[in-house]
Amino acid sequence: MSDPDPQSIWNEFVINENLGKMAAGQPSYLGALLWGRTSIWGLALGWFLNAGLLAFPLAGTMIRAWQHRQTATEEEKLLWLWALVIFLVFCLPTQRSGRYLLEAMPAIAVLMALQWHRLLPMAYQTTLIGSGAVALLVAWLSFLLLRQAGGNFLPWWHWGIVLGALAVPLLGLCDRRRLVACTVPAALAALLSVASFLTAFDAPQGIYSAETIAAAANRVVWVPQTFRAAAEIEHLLLPGAIIRGLAVGQQQPTADAVGQEDLVVVIRSLRDPPPAAALGSRIELASRHTARQIIQMASGHLEEHLFCREWLLPVATLHASD
Repeated sequence: MSDPDPQSIWNEFVINENLGKMAAGQPSYLGALLWGRTSIWGLALGWFLNAGLLAFPLAGTMIRAWQHRQTATEEEKLLWLWALVIFLVFCLPTQRSGRYLLEAMPAIAVLMALQWHRLLPMAYQTTLIGSGAVALLVAWLSFLLLRQAGGNFLPWWHWGIVLGALAVPLLGLCDRRRLVACTVPAALAALLSVASFLTAFDAPQGIYSAETIAAAANRVVWVPQTFRAAAEIEHLLLPGAIIRGLAVGQQQPTADAVGQEDLVVVIRSLRDPPPAAALGSRIELASRHTARQIIQMASGHLEEHLFCREWLLPVATLHASD
């Protein structure tokens, strides 16, 4: 192997990430199989989560396929077998996740197309309503981002996409003749509006400036993490820097663990003023919220916890202010 440390590849990827998924995560394998977030029922839910806005048409497809099973062609049976085998294989590990079923979604897509004309109007209507709700949410989040961050964070064409994502499901719901024809375009338009919104977190606002990258080169940068290895993304954002992740939940390194030239990433609200001696910043979508933050977001403080700004500053600045 060309890797300088092949034993680490074997231990982390083969043993931990693959064979490790066969290890019992609970005292009872049968209990984990039938109960809990990683049970087979949670895995089965992955079919509908993977289908997204087409979850209800997928449910209708399954019902119609069962009702017409006697007239199913050999090709249809093979497609269902494709999906079933993948599901059964990934039922065996103790770590089950709906994303493992993505390999079967092409077969599911073909099966949905074959049953599309047999679905009840409710299947199309739920997709249109869901697509419109997503577009409305994107429009609301877009206004919140502009209100909190200020400036033109979103391109002008984003608003055209959002309006289109609202118009397509509205057309399908108002005109029954276009109900079926608008269903898939509405779902795609909703996803396009989400992708358009996320461009606000791409360059230039979502990355560090060239000056900041140059200032961090060959220096240790301490990065807070909400889950293991989350700091790895900073290798792409700060090429040339020596990235070190903090323990999960730790916001800054201890004074005895850092050097005088070390830097640290500090996460603040978009409304907070720039910290003293900051070298640069970028905006980001926050994730892995605590239960308290989720409650606060539900009570109307959404933008305070959903959007954030990462500041890069010398560690000495933090310790001097303590």
